[in-house]
Amino acid sequence: MKLFAAVLSLGLACATAHAADKDGNFQILGAGALSCQKYLDAGKQDRLYAETWWAGYRTGVNRTTDDMWSAVGKKSVDDVNDMIEQQCKDNPDDLLAAAVQNVLDDLYKTRTKVGPDK
Repeated sequence: MKLFAAVLSLGLACATAHAADKDGNFQILGAGALSCQKYLDAGKQDRLYAETWWAGYRTGVNRTTDDMWSAVGKKSVDDVNDMIEQQCKDNPDDLLAAAVQNVLDDLYKTRTKVGPDK
């Protein structure tokens, strides 16, 4: 439960421009602090750890972004993983958190605005 709270707190903190210091900087915890190159070199278990991290990050973005049900819209987890992998291949020195945010920014225009039950 503590891990869930920490990941959710990070996602909530990272989702808005207001959740940072006066220079716009903030602490990145967990897999998001790894370089893209380390993510690309990771084995299956470490990739799963990173995928779990970005799912928590995405949940925070979903929760704190106006007009948002799902930041990835109708994309599957595998589709988003492929997009993150490509982002990391293109920018191996970036942090995984930056790659994930770039993918979410790219998907913003196709986000889902309401839940499936509405």
